[in-house]
Amino acid sequence: MQIQTGVLPLSVRREEAAIGLYERVKRLGIVYWDDYRPACQRLKTQKCFTFKAEELITRSCLDFKERLHFPKQTTNTYSLYRARGYLHLLHMVRKNETTTLELKAAALETIHTRFPTPPWKHVYTDGSALDARGNAGAGVFTSDFQIAEPVGRFCSNFDGEVKAVL
Repeated sequence: MQIQTGVLPLSVRREEAAIGLYERVKRLGIVYWDDYRPACQRLKTQKCFTFKAEELITRSCLDFKERLHFPKQTTNTYSLYRARGYLHLLHMVRKNETTTLELKAAALETIHTRFPTPPWKHVYTDGSALDARGNAGAGVFTSDFQIAEPVGRFCSNFDGEVKAVL
């Protein structure tokens, strides 16, 4: 079946992932990992991760003598401090005592009050999934368009949030 689907065996995928992780750690530019030498000699039956990864690199005839370090992260952290999230509507509303139209009106009023007319993107999820294990929904709302869709019958609220953001 692996040949027909083109999926590599699990052992090969593990070895590739181990080599990839080892190389990422080495290329981070942290002095600790550049000079790290584990004490694998005192362990009789177990080999540490770095020793095993170096063994795989040698066995695979890969040459990583000169490593280019990853560039420094250039995220604008100031914009992250200004991000805000709201979890409640302006008015206290009980879902089981309120009609769908009233809920929608309360949600739209909250959106228009907190975020006036500039072109904002409002990403939301439907938190009414049963025990947060099924029937989740997600959507995006802007002044230009709006999208709302169910994520899946057996998807959780977390899946809904991921779908809404992507």
